[in-house]
Amino acid sequence: MNENPLRKLPDYFDPWWKIATRLPQLVEDGTLRDEVHKMPFLDYRQLNGEPEWRLAHRVLGFTTQCYVWTAGEKHIPQTLPKNLAVPYWEVSKLLGITPSLCQLIAALDNWVLVDPEGPVALDNLRTVLNMVGGDDESWFFMVSGQIEMDCGAALCGIVEAQQAVKDLDVNTYIAALEKVEKAVRKMKETLSRMRERSRPWMFYNVLRPFVAGWDSPAFKAKGWKGLIYEGVSPEPLCYGGGSAAQSATLPCIDAGLGILHQPEEEKVCTNFQSQMLPLHRDLIKALADGPSVRHFATFSKNSRALRVYNACLQAVADYRTFHLTIVTQYIIIPSRQKDTDKKYSRQAGLGTGGTGFMMYLKSLRNSVVNAFHQNDDGTEV
Repeated sequence: MNENPLRKLPDYFDPWWKIATRLPQLVEDGTLRDEVHKMPFLDYRQLNGEPEWRLAHRVLGFTTQCYVWTAGEKHIPQTLPKNLAVPYWEVSKLLGITPSLCQLIAALDNWVLVDPEGPVALDNLRTVLNMVGGDDESWFFMVSGQIEMDCGAALCGIVEAQQAVKDLDVNTYIAALEKVEKAVRKMKETLSRMRERSRPWMFYNVLRPFVAGWDSPAFKAKGWKGLIYEGVSPEPLCYGGGSAAQSATLPCIDAGLGILHQPEEEKVCTNFQSQMLPLHRDLIKALADGPSVRHFATFSKNSRALRVYNACLQAVADYRTFHLTIVTQYIIIPSRQKDTDKKYSRQAGLGTGGTGFMMYLKSLRNSVVNAFHQNDDGTEV
């Protein structure tokens, strides 16, 4: 999570900003597309450096999502207007990510303190920009942001554990992995707070449709292969929507602990990484290529080292199992209720990132379970 995200673009970009800060209102009154069509074509080169690029990506990304989905699945546009498409494309190139909604812009940079003098913690965070508005949306994204912060200690622990492997230091290895386990347990605890202020029905019917991508059933039903970015490409471009799988948290933990996924799931994970900042992708690779924390659990011939490694795996498995529970509560159950919003009925079987999510998530969880080490007699530690 960005420690100090930029919260306002230079005045030159006010036409973008005035639309992005009124998205819930413009979606509700049906005037968003008209406002976008009247928006001037602004020169993205007036943006100065990565903080402004990241904020511009969020402004243009949120506006794009609302532009596409504001009128429901039956009335999606085939083309994104040039005044929105070109700067979105160019800013994305500068950042090294795709011109589509991603975890980076929705949650990690999109926060401000409720009490400026208070702590950077979940109960004191709210979103800066919203697509549909309301406390449900803000809380949903801020829970994701807090999970990112919780994961920081786990990443530090993994790096320390890898250094301990290099140094053949069992005691430091054990202490480092204890830190990893504690942090992953905290991530689960934060995730369990989702229902406090983000209601499943509101997520499924109000927010979730607006984070879908151009690979969704709504586009396929029209025979379209994606969205045409006017001024960028005459052919449609296809990108998935926003998803927590675009976060580097669990991929980093998997890489550091040596958890390997099945080829099909690994391919999906790699695709999600295209929507991460290059530095985040580099960190995942660096952890995967680093000294093997997994191998050292048995190589050290130390029962405590083996137990703490398996304890980390158990914490990750528990997190993924609980995530399945959240997905069931927020997607599966609402999709079966009679009061589901029919404007967005085609997304029921897919994750917002475009995946058939339940089998995918279960397979990721099973990869963790299969990674458990055993004693020499074949029993689990």
